[in-house]
Amino acid sequence: YFGRFKTTFGPSSNSNLSLSQNIPPIDQFLLKVKNEKIIFSYLIGSLDSNVPKKIPEDSIYIDRWLWKEDYSFLSNELLNSRSQEYNKYVAYHRIDIIPKENIRIGFYEQVIFGVRNIPIYYMIPVLPFWSSQHQSGDLDNLIIGFDFDYIFKKSNRLYISLLIDEWAPYSTFDKDERNWFAYQIGFSKYFKIFKKDFLAKFEYTRIDPRVYNHRFIINEATHHSYNLGYWSGTHSDDISLNLITILNTNRFIKLNYEFTRFGNNSLFENINNLQSQYSNQKIEFLNDDYNYRGIVSLIFTTQIKKIFYLDIQLSNYNTKGLYYKDDFNDVNINLRYNISK
Repeated sequence: YFGRFKTTFGPSSNSNLSLSQNIPPIDQFLLKVKNEKIIFSYLIGSLDSNVPKKIPEDSIYIDRWLWKEDYSFLSNELLNSRSQEYNKYVAYHRIDIIPKENIRIGFYEQVIFGVRNIPIYYMIPVLPFWSSQHQSGDLDNLIIGFDFDYIFKKSNRLYISLLIDEWAPYSTFDKDERNWFAYQIGFSKYFKIFKKDFLAKFEYTRIDPRVYNHRFIINEATHHSYNLGYWSGTHSDDISLNLITILNTNRFIKLNYEFTRFGNNSLFENINNLQSQYSNQKIEFLNDDYNYRGIVSLIFTTQIKKIFYLDIQLSNYNTKGLYYKDDFNDVNINLRYNISK
């Protein structure tokens, strides 16, 4: 496949850790090869770097905390102009193994890089990215991960995802290890009440303060300033619970609760944390100074015609430090044409 579209990898229907469905579409080439037991996927795509060329090229590969000048003022200028940006890319490959029809195990590598042209070793689908970027001087942002699905008793599904950012295998178990983790666990159950179908889902995700960051600004895990991986970004955690009542094949009601905590991700705090993490210093996860967002939603979805869908969503927000008002209600009505969820 090639074109401009969204691609996500992983078991979550909410948001995945490496490439999620919450980013704008990207220009990409996507290859999939599969049989009954193995699926191999390879993607290479172009990202919006949001790094203007007004930042000198000789500053791009200097640690952010060592910059002699503060270029933060350029971010607003870039968003409000047609300033030229540096090129930025993502390469991703994974293998999914299906030993039984109810078990899937996946392993993947993802690398983010920019400024220069795409190196040929990232265009070879089966070549390990870890050894390639190490051989080229460790300039790029390498992420590796693992996930699996397990369906049991025909109506229960368990999935787990683990993302490791900047893995240092020879010091994995050392006190000053360089293993920055994000993990996700989810469970869903299908059942019947009064002959009606129900689906209950639970998911918890935790993102270490050091995950998705990088010492070089060009390698940040973003596209158009959206997080490339999990939607809440670095230094956050999220819990979601929902109950779906399936009225019939074209109509359902969903009751959803979600609570998300965000660390202090100001520019000053991020630069300090960045220097600390590359000095192998511990960064506390979510101290008392964090923002949060809690949402309770009731969603009704129905198919009007073969190609028209209507969504009505009523939500109550309880937040801190995110919007101009902490507590408010929201009404959202969507009319979708030829787009199913």
